[in-house]
Amino acid sequence: METVNDNKWMEKWEAVKEKTVCPVDLNTYFEQKEIAGKALAIMDIGACDLPSRESVGKRSIGISL
Repeated sequence: METVNDNKWMEKWEAVKEKTVCPVDLNTYFEQKEIAGKALAIMDIGACDLPSRESVGKRSIGISL
């Protein structure tokens, strides 16, 4: 059942949704072998299951960026 509040929410969303679009193609960005002039070491770790929908990135010790 659709309510007046649902319609107001959708109108607000339609007005601002363009602001949520990423200006950079992140797939292309993270598949590069170099970012900002720095070479990247890439490991193929296959498919990863993240049931919590959270991931943590960590810089390796001894590697300067």
